[in-house]
Amino acid sequence: NEKVIEYGILIVPEGTGGAKYEMILHDNPNIHRIELTNEVGEDLIKNALKHPTKKGWDIAKVIFEDIGEYVPPQVEETTQE
Repeated sequence: NEKVIEYGILIVPEGTGGAKYEMILHDNPNIHRIELTNEVGEDLIKNALKHPTKKGWDIAKVIFEDIGEYVPPQVEETTQE
């Protein structure tokens, strides 16, 4: 019994469902499902490189297990003269 997909991350809109979708997840336990709202998805894309979010870090950790724990980016303070 050879599977086409051995491992994967399936990023879907929050609330995605259906019999075929659930069957795919059931038959492929090494597919990690991550549900996102539109707002979270936009934030992940917008801030991916400069200010990674906790959710983005969690997604990356599925692939890169040894990246360590999430540390929120430092907020830069501006001084007014």
